[in-house]
Amino acid sequence: MEGYSVNIDRALKNVDINEVRCMTIPGGDISTINNTQVHEFVKSLVEKRAIVSAICAGVDVLDDAGVLKNIKSTHSEDVEVCRDKRIITARANAYVDFAIEVARELELFKDERDLQETIDFWKYHKRL
Repeated sequence: MEGYSVNIDRALKNVDINEVRCMTIPGGDISTINNTQVHEFVKSLVEKRAIVSAICAGVDVLDDAGVLKNIKSTHSEDVEVCRDKRIITARANAYVDFAIEVARELELFKDERDLQETIDFWKYHKRL
């Protein structure tokens, strides 16, 4: 919808799960990714405590994989973004908050000031 393109550089079967720190499942048409191979990969990531995130219809992939049982998510809570046990879910319109939560979980902010500058810029459009 925003005009971005994601280019794949290897098949999922060729991904070494030990090299994956975070996986994000996009929204939109999930018909080609909502399958047993992706479900098993996601379950393996959750078991190894990697960060797994999904937005919009991507949350359905997590639900269909069975990883949202006993996990707070946007399917079980009336919130825009939810983070529980290294699983982050978001509704489609919460993409800025979603990105910030994923970055928090990845520990990408140097400190609280860095986090606040990011929130101010991306969420409130304040120029620095």
